[in-house]
Amino acid sequence: MEEITRGRSHGITTVLDAIALGDYDIAGTRTALLNTMIDGLSAARASHLLKVDHYLHFRCELSDPGLLPIVERHIDNPNLRLVSVMDHTPGQRQWQNLTLYREFRRKKNARVWSEDEFALYIDERRQHQLQHVPPARRMFRRLCQERLICLASHDDTTPRDVEQSHENGITISEFPTTIEAARRARELGMSIVMGAPNVVLGGSHSGNVSATDLADEGLVDVLTSDYVPGSLLQAAFALTARGFELAPAIALITKRPAELLGFTDRGRIAPGLHADLLRVRLIDGVPVVRNIWVGGKQYL
Repeated sequence: MEEITRGRSHGITTVLDAIALGDYDIAGTRTALLNTMIDGLSAARASHLLKVDHYLHFRCELSDPGLLPIVERHIDNPNLRLVSVMDHTPGQRQWQNLTLYREFRRKKNARVWSEDEFALYIDERRQHQLQHVPPARRMFRRLCQERLICLASHDDTTPRDVEQSHENGITISEFPTTIEAARRARELGMSIVMGAPNVVLGGSHSGNVSATDLADEGLVDVLTSDYVPGSLLQAAFALTARGFELAPAIALITKRPAELLGFTDRGRIAPGLHADLLRVRLIDGVPVVRNIWVGGKQYL
């Protein structure tokens, strides 16, 4: 299973294309491309142009005041399998440290503030959060429950963040940033999703909790690409190098995400299922895809 395209060469046969709904202070760039991306993917699927199965994963920025009409247009897309809700307001969750946030924005967006400008900016973002995030959370709970769409919370940082997600009907903790958040998610019976690149690197690139530390405690249910398709197989075999058994490690990128997202026809090797198969060879400890079968048809 996977979130983005480019996957078949990495042995990925079912893709969840992660598309951002709502902008967070980037001048509407994502929203301007949104309809074109979704419509283009639907057209390619209808024309049988795709060599692997593509579905949709909506990543929704709750603090965007223009989010509601975007969601209403696309929530009934039949290929939608997962919705993640995010709140990137500075000063909490992923961006508790405002100094790190300010430096990140300087490097990524060339955004430089004076002290007064930054204070005003933070105040505006927090006002947006107070006004728009609570009703957006309620909206997504209703829309996803009505349509039986899986709902995930992104970047839970504190146990209270996790509890708030659980109270809002969310069943998946996606990328908890601390071990305390992951432990609380497990206590509440939520599934925990972490990024495969975190495993391959041996830690988070942004200073968050290590996925391998969570895996050691049994606090990882699914690994996802997090924008690096080749990391999925590498992460599974990296876990085996740490002492994990191969079958449970592979299940983190096959069986368990399929089950989590309601795919009953794939994710396992069993009679009557989709017959997506890989043959992999380890070369100097690195898994290399040698052959791929999708629906029983060989492509490599």
